[in-house]
Amino acid sequence: MVARRLPLHVMPDFVKPLALSSCGDVACLAVGRTPSRLSRAWPPVLWAAVMIAVLLCAGCSMGRKRGDTTHATPSAPSSAAEPERGGADPAPTTKEPAGAAPAAVALPAAEVSKLVSSAEAALQDGQEDRARADLQRALAADPGHKLGQLLMQQITDDPVVRLGKESSPYTLRPNDSLSKLARTCLGDVHLFYILARYNDIKVPSRVAEGQVVRIPARCATVVRTTERHPSAPPTPAPAPTPPAPAPAPVPAPVPPAPPPPATPAPPAPPPVVSEAERAFAAGSAARRAGQLDAALVQFQKAEAAGHPKAAAQVAEVRKALVERHSRDARAAVAQQKLDAALRHWDRVLELDPGNDTARVERQRVEKLKAKAERL
Repeated sequence: MVARRLPLHVMPDFVKPLALSSCGDVACLAVGRTPSRLSRAWPPVLWAAVMIAVLLCAGCSMGRKRGDTTHATPSAPSSAAEPERGGADPAPTTKEPAGAAPAAVALPAAEVSKLVSSAEAALQDGQEDRARADLQRALAADPGHKLGQLLMQQITDDPVVRLGKESSPYTLRPNDSLSKLARTCLGDVHLFYILARYNDIKVPSRVAEGQVVRIPARCATVVRTTERHPSAPPTPAPAPTPPAPAPAPVPAPVPPAPPPPATPAPPAPPPVVSEAERAFAAGSAARRAGQLDAALVQFQKAEAAGHPKAAAQVAEVRKALVERHSRDARAAVAQQKLDAALRHWDRVLELDPGNDTARVERQRVEKLKAKAERL
């Protein structure tokens, strides 16, 4: 019965004939045949064989499962060891992110000074935006630059707060400028821009003789007692009167009278300054203050008066003005300020009529302006 219930593929090979034989005996009983004597002796042996086969099959199955488990278990440590080995490896080097801002490139001292000088010239011409940009670049490279800090403070500070609400009127005299007035009144020639903002003057270099400006009340007296009003030369002291000779005693001989002291020579009159020298000195002062237009006018006066060095100064100042107005004209074109560009090119041609580059650039600006008007 047990042999018939078990499938043949589970039984070992030596049990299969016994099971088939038992099945044959059972079949004989079913059809009414009498099994042989040998067939009747088989059931106990068959039972024992079947039991042994079942136990062997169960043992083999358990051993196979246990072997599978044993072979599968060591793989876990190896897989677990790999993370440990991977964790022991050195961490990869962290790369700098692609979007990080590059470090600021330090400018040489000469470039910083050039930017500050350009900013000062731009402030003289009233170009505050260009001056602010140059000063920001210069101070980013050299935050401790004194002149750069001074010019930036004049752009950002409130002129009324810095110079005071109380003011006095002052009429500009010949050869006066805001730079010269700042040196006399505020003690520094570079403080011209805060004085220009104090008076709402857009272009500090374009002030004229007779123009009335406001100056802080605290320095009105200092301005009015400048070198333009020299005091009279001191009167020389009168020559001392020679003392009278003392009367000689009667018994002694009369000594000869001492010679009178020499009368001091009168002081030499102050040197007469010619018109050419005055014009040359005024032109030099205007050039040092950055007022090239005024310097050119004074040097031309000195040249006309016959000063030997005026012609060279006229050429240098004219060249500097041509370069400045050419640079300003190109900047105005870049900012779409075509009228301002035309004025600058006209000034270049006025200073240098044979400048072909200026003539071509001016024609190009006129075409741009005409095209813009048509649009």
